[in-house]
Amino acid sequence: MQQAADVLRDLGFDIVRTGRFAVSVRGQPQQFEAVLGVPAADLLGVSGPLTPRVPDLMGLVDYIEVLPPSRP
Repeated sequence: MQQAADVLRDLGFDIVRTGRFAVSVRGQPQQFEAVLGVPAADLLGVSGPLTPRVPDLMGLVDYIEVLPPSRP
């Protein structure tokens, strides 16, 4: 997971947490669409398999779950 986190950080995402099986990130809707292929309109309730658009993430990222932003 650390390798995926490093690539996502290099692509401009903020890394919230890197766990054993997942990486939690924050980013702009345009980043999710360009890097992970998730349309901005789907960002508030998408979960499922995905094929990243960035070759460096192939084999590292294969599933996405988007949660609403946490409230302070």
